[in-house]
Order: sequence, then structure tokens, then C-alpha cells
Amino acid sequence: MTLHLKRIAAIVAIAGLGAACTQPAPPPVAPAAPAAGYEAVSLTGSPQENGGLLRINISTGETVLAWDDKPATITFLETSPPPAGHYRVYAWSTIMQSNGQLVWNAIRMDEVSGRLWRLAGDGGTIPFSWSEYTAAPKA
Repeated sequence: MTLHLKRIAAIVAIAGLGAACTQPAPPPVAPAAPAAGYEAVSLTGSPQENGGLLRINISTGETVLAWDDKPATITFLETSPPPAGHYRVYAWSTIMQSNGQLVWNAIRMDEVSGRLWRLAGDGGTIPFSWSEYTAAPKA
């Protein structure tokens, strides 16, 4: 009887191996999408001025401005380089003047630390630059 059970066990094992070989391979796992490196915020234009686009490097905070009628971008200057983080730019544009002049501004925020920077300059005589908001002095 023991020899008979050993033969049955061997047959079952061989049958199991055969069944395992006929199983389809699991589908390949798709590689994860790369983490976003940049984000863009658009600036609405006006009848007299074209709109633009602010592009920010999410990890370094480096920001450039591109107007749709100019072939080159303008990199914003830093009063001091920001630390590595997870940056976002919040921008708005408004037609404020009766002549259709476009007025816009932007704020940069690090979503990790909560630090804020405001945009200064006009891109012409005064270069665009970021200035960090500082905490109000404690009384």
C-alpha cells in the first residue's frame, strides 16, 4: 500500500507541474509614470498684449516666463536660491487700464514648508525676481 501511495503522489506531482507550465504568464506591470518635473500657469492676454506662460521646476522653484510672441524665455532671479521642495506658482492677470494694458502678478509657494515668495519687477528696466515673504515680528 505504501508503494501504491508513493506512485499516486508522484503522478499528482507530475500532473501539477504540467498544469503549472500551461498557466499563462501574468501580464507585465506597466512602469510607473515619471514624477512631474514642471508645472505651467497661463497668463491671459488682452487685445493689446499677448498672454504668457509661467513654467516652474517643481523641485527647485526655478521659474521662467514665456510670452507667446517672443522666442526666448526669461528666467526669474532669486534673492537667494530656495531649498529643495515642492513648488507651485499661483498667478493672475487682469486688464486694469483703459488702454487695455495687462497687469499680472504671481506668488510661489513651497507645499512642503509653506514658505511664500512674491514676484517683483517688470521684466524690462527692473528684472523679474522672487522675494520671500517674512514672518511678522512678534510683539
